[in-house]
Amino acid sequence: MSLYIMTLSNKFNFFRLATTQRRNIYVGYIGRKNFGDDLLFDIYKHVTEDDKAAPILDAVKLPWKLRGQVVLGGGTIIGGQIYLKTFEKLRRRPSIVFCAGVIPGALSKQWIDLLKNTKIYTRSIESKDRLLSYGLDAVALVDPAIFSSLIYPLSDQQPVGPVFAPHGHHTNVSLYRNLIEKVPILERPNITLFASSIEDEKISQFLAKEYGTRYLSGWKKVENSVSIIGSASYVISTRLHPAIVAASYGVPVRMVSYDEKHTEFANSISARSALFDLKSLDNEVASFSDGKRSSYIGTVAEWHEGYDKFCETFSLACR
Repeated sequence: MSLYIMTLSNKFNFFRLATTQRRNIYVGYIGRKNFGDDLLFDIYKHVTEDDKAAPILDAVKLPWKLRGQVVLGGGTIIGGQIYLKTFEKLRRRPSIVFCAGVIPGALSKQWIDLLKNTKIYTRSIESKDRLLSYGLDAVALVDPAIFSSLIYPLSDQQPVGPVFAPHGHHTNVSLYRNLIEKVPILERPNITLFASSIEDEKISQFLAKEYGTRYLSGWKKVENSVSIIGSASYVISTRLHPAIVAASYGVPVRMVSYDEKHTEFANSISARSALFDLKSLDNEVASFSDGKRSSYIGTVAEWHEGYDKFCETFSLACR
């Protein structure tokens, strides 16, 4: 489906929902076939019990003013020209920001003006501090995907092999070849090449075909994708959210970092060891060879203990 068709579909679905009854509006990177962003919206609905929220990226001008809360979704809000246009059409500022990140990069003047008087919950101390430096009101929490194992408990899910999640624009193909070739030949059919986004499909399909492994379009069914990651023997990912989901389930995980947001997440759970060390490829892969699942890394268990409070924060804020 072309971007133009996805945009029209996104606008139509929003208009259909917004015209039926009073609803909260969730502005995020929705309808673009991206596992991480769709996962965050689904988690938002679970956390707030707001299953009627209308998701939108490309807004249409409505003949009336919206009555519900306007929530800016998770992910990164750097620059954000697409969101600025949406808020202009909605004729509203966001009331609350649902665990956004602003690392790396800087906020434009338009974003600063838009987010004044908005309660901003961020996914890290680093993002909070950067927002505070702009004079905005921000609180540090964590990426909501860390609660995946609580929201999507596994039930009779058969264990699967390694899950590798390359990034279509930030992947070293030779690295993933080396990773796959470290797996015994008889076990390679159990590997899952996980495409988090439509842009990851080409390289994931290429590697899956080359090595006779499984392939998954992870953006198609969020809950199924989460269960695959949660059942993996280990996960190595260039994409951020497969790594966060793995950490939530206690699956051994390494992140192949391409920018600061991986470090930002690792810091938020006190687990810098989750960052992949390219200089010790053999040792990194060998550390997973026993197939044993780890206990929760870093402070994941502590975040899980605070899940009810996390839910209460947003269920109250989004009423």
